[in-house]
Amino acid sequence: MIHSKDDKILLIYNASQDATVYENGKSEAQKAIDLAKELHVPDGVAIFADIEPTYPVTSAFIEGQYEKMSSSDYKPGIYGIFDGGQSLTEVFNAAADNQNDIKDTTYLWSASPNIGITTQKNAPDSNVDAPKDSLA
Repeated sequence: MIHSKDDKILLIYNASQDATVYENGKSEAQKAIDLAKELHVPDGVAIFADIEPTYPVTSAFIEGQYEKMSSSDYKPGIYGIFDGGQSLTEVFNAAADNQNDIKDTTYLWSASPNIGITTQKNAPDSNVDAPKDSLA
């Protein structure tokens, strides 16, 4: 049914709750890559790291996740709340300052603004909060 309507599936890897260390970023990305291979996910698909607002996060984690994912058959992505009040926006921008390609090649799926559940008729325009010039 999903594919018959030309809908897509967003792959979110959400097994990590500590997004603070470069090696954790690489390790979590490798686990996501291994799982995608096991599930026969086609090459070129973005896999999103889930960074919840309650998780500690650093730019080092994002850099590690990016390095491992971008050297794989998949594309790097981050799912989270990218608004001005969340640390994720700040650390993403810091990671992008350290590695310019991060902002240009990492897909972002932002859960901001969160306006709640709507009907299709009342659905808002897609205008998410995200870092400037990112792939949101």
